[in-house]
Amino acid sequence: MPEIDIHLSGNLELIDTQTLIFNVTEGEYLGLKLEKSAIQELFNLGYLKFDFKKLLDKSTIKSIKINEDSILLNVNPVLF
Repeated sequence: MPEIDIHLSGNLELIDTQTLIFNVTEGEYLGLKLEKSAIQELFNLGYLKFDFKKLLDKSTIKSIKINEDSILLNVNPVLF
């Protein structure tokens, strides 16, 4: 989120065949490292969740690959 100068890093986890969550492991705000307690406070209501159910319809996500500047989702398409 560059507009508020916060940088978060972590990993994406496939929690079902159409939903990902982002587990934050570290972060910085205004160039200062966030302590684990500060990260927990930011996400005390839950994880960042990416729900692709409307976009995928009956298709499912098979795998995730994170590249330097993109995320590749391997999708098992169901057309009918």
